[in-house]
Amino acid sequence: MSSPANGTLNGNVDAEKRDPSEIKPVIPQSFIKDIVHRLYGMEVIDFIELNSYDDRNYHIHVDKSINNTYIDDIHPPGYVLKVLNSGDSKDPAIIEAQHQLFHHLHKKCLPVQEPVCNIHGQTWAVETVPDDKNPDRRNGPYVFHMLNYIEGDVICKKPYVPITLYNIGVFAGKMHNALQGFENKYFRNKSKGFIWSLTEMTGLLEYTFAVKDKDNLELVTEVIKAFQDEVIPNYKNITEGYIHGDINEQNILVREIAEKQKTEGGENCSCDVTAFIDFADATYSYRVFDVAIMVAYLSIDCKEFDQLDVGGHVLAGYFTELKLNAEEMDVMRICICCRLVQSLVMGAYSYHMTPSNTYVLQTAKRGWPLLWKFWKTPKIDLLNRWDEIINDYKNCK
Repeated sequence: MSSPANGTLNGNVDAEKRDPSEIKPVIPQSFIKDIVHRLYGMEVIDFIELNSYDDRNYHIHVDKSINNTYIDDIHPPGYVLKVLNSGDSKDPAIIEAQHQLFHHLHKKCLPVQEPVCNIHGQTWAVETVPDDKNPDRRNGPYVFHMLNYIEGDVICKKPYVPITLYNIGVFAGKMHNALQGFENKYFRNKSKGFIWSLTEMTGLLEYTFAVKDKDNLELVTEVIKAFQDEVIPNYKNITEGYIHGDINEQNILVREIAEKQKTEGGENCSCDVTAFIDFADATYSYRVFDVAIMVAYLSIDCKEFDQLDVGGHVLAGYFTELKLNAEEMDVMRICICCRLVQSLVMGAYSYHMTPSNTYVLQTAKRGWPLLWKFWKTPKIDLLNRWDEIINDYKNCK
């Protein structure tokens, strides 16, 4: 899961009220090679830790010789060893649900990380971990599971050129199409009480005390009220379905493609999407929420052109696979603002809990100005702006 700066804390509301350092796994570096050998019959050549807010993720490469009857061939790009935080480790059903979702998307030919079986034929295991500082103590238990590593750069490391955003929209539409026919009881029931679900916007009021600026706090309250007044009554008119729930700049993997595009910063390569990763926030909800979340995060990070244009490029790509009805487009602006509010409020709350962790304030620098910009832009002006961009793509075909 990503940080509040990028959109996610632990899904358990009670866990969110604690210092994230209390639930993040404590894993000695020396333990990585041992656990991979013991659980997966693999010899680790090298590994690096990947970014994660309250879990541990390691990109590992292994020797060609393996002792695991459930693995036929080594995956050359390597694997990701994932260790769940102590909160999520209490409910391994989340891993079972994710693996079922991966299997479904793989069958639909969508690039996705695939779970790797351990030597016992299982796709996850619960383990305690020795404490480096106290040999008589063990930390955990934690859930360990391994996925194939998918090559690509996270989008935030690449220039935000229009074609890249268009391609992200296309991929999101393909994912939503592929998710049709998927069913999982865990994800279907997850939204209730899950603070990062847009359906739980009113629950965010419990955390707004952490927003110290009076004007920002008034804006937050206004956005939440707009959601209650304009989005909730429209539930009956917007499309339900399984969604990723956290399509942010850290969860979109891309690779450069040949063609180049001129931007204000010079000539930049556009990118295609290799995969979306981190489905920890997947849930049964409303598809328009996924699109709004994606536009919100990509808009925050866009420095190459006007942030309000991001949605037009993303939607142009998305519409090649799926359409949004009039009611969904009508609530899009509010839903984008709601995700920005979630991220900004929970970032402020995390900083309140852990003042030394200034990382969680990264979104605030660009997020608050963007939220105000979206909110001050009349809905009809924003939709017309996007329509012009979408029509430009149609006219280019």
